[in-house]
Amino acid sequence: MKKIKLMVILGLITGFSGLILTIFNDTTQPIILEVQSEKEYAIYQDMFPDMTDFKSIDSSIENINYVNEIMNEKNEIGYVISSSGANGYGDITALVGIDMDGNIIGLNYSVFNQTPGFGDKVKTDEFLSQFSSGNISKLEIDGATGATYSSNLVKQLIDNIKNVYEGGL
Repeated sequence: MKKIKLMVILGLITGFSGLILTIFNDTTQPIILEVQSEKEYAIYQDMFPDMTDFKSIDSSIENINYVNEIMNEKNEIGYVISSSGANGYGDITALVGIDMDGNIIGLNYSVFNQTPGFGDKVKTDEFLSQFSSGNISKLEIDGATGATYSSNLVKQLIDNIKNVYEGGL
């Protein structure tokens, strides 16, 4: 009888905990998405300072989160393409800005969960500088010493973005 009583009590505690976690998740999820959206919008403005608006082109491409066309008051001025991936050290979401001539405006991360001191070497100015100019079709990426897994993941994400761009937007 004691075992049954204990099982019932543990079942009630587990059920109540699950209910609390569900309510908490449902409450915080829209806030988290809004903050993520604001962060990405700030990245767009940093890449394209004269941006006035953007519109989504397609979000059903494999390995791509979205392709957004960036516009100023006169016309379209470029694209921001987002790709996400994960390795054993965490997740990365890369945003690449590309102008209408196919030149890379910049690379930034809206999500970066890699091992501090190792994976974050792909966030250094030295590593990111290779994404600040040049044509995406001719891009060759040098890895970051000491951050092989993170470098490889970033290369994979950039390849995804490059393939989408070269496939025609």
